[in-house]
Amino acid sequence: MLKTAPDRPTLQRCLILLILLAVTAVIIGIGLRLSVITQDIHIALIERTVEQARMALKIFTKPIADALIETRTWGRENRSDLSDIPALNTRFGPLLEKIPHLAAIMLTDDSGREYRLTRNGAFLITRLTGVGAQEFRRWQDGKQTQEWAEESDYDPRTRPWFRGVLSRAESDAIYWTSPYTFFSSREPGITGAVRWGGKGTGRPFRVAAFDVLLADLLKIREALLHGDKARVFLLDERTDIGEMSVADLLNETDDKNGTAPELSLKSRAVAEAVNAWQGSGRPGESFTFKSDGQRWWGGFRPLSIGTQNFWMGVLVPEKDLMPEMSKQRRLLIALMAGVLALGILLTTLLLWKFRLREAENPFRRQHLYDSEENLRALIREGESDTLEFKSTMRWNLKTDKAGKEMELAWLKTVAAYMNTDGGILIIGVRDDGTLFGLEADRFQNDDKCLLHFNNLITRHIGLEFSKYLRFEIRPVADKRVFIVECSRSEAPVFLKNGESEDFYIRSGPSSIKLSMSKMLKYLAEHSK
Repeated sequence: MLKTAPDRPTLQRCLILLILLAVTAVIIGIGLRLSVITQDIHIALIERTVEQARMALKIFTKPIADALIETRTWGRENRSDLSDIPALNTRFGPLLEKIPHLAAIMLTDDSGREYRLTRNGAFLITRLTGVGAQEFRRWQDGKQTQEWAEESDYDPRTRPWFRGVLSRAESDAIYWTSPYTFFSSREPGITGAVRWGGKGTGRPFRVAAFDVLLADLLKIREALLHGDKARVFLLDERTDIGEMSVADLLNETDDKNGTAPELSLKSRAVAEAVNAWQGSGRPGESFTFKSDGQRWWGGFRPLSIGTQNFWMGVLVPEKDLMPEMSKQRRLLIALMAGVLALGILLTTLLLWKFRLREAENPFRRQHLYDSEENLRALIREGESDTLEFKSTMRWNLKTDKAGKEMELAWLKTVAAYMNTDGGILIIGVRDDGTLFGLEADRFQNDDKCLLHFNNLITRHIGLEFSKYLRFEIRPVADKRVFIVECSRSEAPVFLKNGESEDFYIRSGPSSIKLSMSKMLKYLAEHSK
């Protein structure tokens, strides 16, 4: 006997009843898990803040650390004469141009003699310190324009960076001070220092130290952190937790003189954060704790600056991390009451949005090349901000051999697409749209070509970003082309080449590299 289907009104009543039950269950579930949802939001915000701060600090300190290491190598290979000021200016003057946030360069020996170089507009200012006196000279275009002397009891051997670098057992380590007041400018900052030479080395003992103003570090905080109580600090990973010194890098100065006293674990919020982190086995995940009657969120990440390894910590009061949370909580309660009255409409809308989201394909341009006809039409359109052609993957047609520069050329495009709004790269097509094919790359077969592409992505961009790439080899006429579709990455993508890590975005039909300040501004604007 055949069963009859329910009539439409019955189905509609059942559907409405099911929708109301589902809406009620969702509202109850949201109410019960409101605290969990709130916590998840806070975790996502603090983890994003911690990662952005870690990357910003790494980018900020890397050129200084690299310059310190290069200076130590130069010092070991040359007998640096502190009185040969023109030669030292030639060596160190370009560093002040290359690294804008490098405030001063010092080179000193164990007798207290010191060469110091700063920039004042178009002039270089040198200070040669001896016993009880300092000689100053002003230079322009390599020529001395002024000279004067001052009496001074300044002794570089008493400065935090000199004492600190001598305290390091490892002679190759870079020593970073906590914030302190610079002797000459009376401005707060930090200093990185290295040493070399001395007994048994055949070279005179030297210490090189580079100053960085705290004001320049605070620019990172302004771009990334929430509220004036947020803190960023570094922990030396080699020190026991009970003796750990803290470089409180991104916090305002405390007294009227503008000095930045060393922050230690006696600082309650920092101490309790470190204890909570240490007690959980130094996890990489974010965590929460209470201090001075308020709840804080924190996170730690490993950070390498030159040869020195740190743990970088970020602490943000919960109310500053998401100041609108209380308003959103009240709004959510009001919305739950409204949903009960408008259950059918709102639930249908939510289901529609959910299904739409489920059906959304991150590779939304796939239809442009899913057939040979569509692929030909795409190539005829020419290059744009979301479409770029490359003749080969690895082969330099001018030199007739494989070249790393050819690989880096299209890797820049891939990184830029993932940092912007995605796009399509087609390898095997000339700039004018003429089909060229993959034969010039001289791969044994398609599998070798795909494997080479995978290896380059892993080495220069990172395996974790492969989920944002879709690639395949497709025939067109009597040629084969390599198609790469990129979707936008949720995290910043850097192109790694040796020791450098560069950040690219698309601007029209070109991939451009951003400086550190422009990158920080771009990330801050596009992470909101």
